[in-house]
Amino acid sequence: MKRREDFPLMKVTLNLYDGDFQKLQALYPRIGASKVIRVLVHSHLKDISDKTTVRINEDQHEHGHI
Repeated sequence: MKRREDFPLMKVTLNLYDGDFQKLQALYPRIGASKVIRVLVHSHLKDISDKTTVRINEDQHEHGHI
């Protein structure tokens, strides 16, 4: 039985370096390369967003906006 994703998915085409998809599939055979890629991209974007939010809040505090 497949697990339901937490977020809606959108099908895209992604160009990877030769062999990378197969390596991910071999490293994570139970969850699959596609899910590994989704989690990496989502985590990276969340990390960038969190850092941007912190930086904006720090800038506002320094300039007396908070």
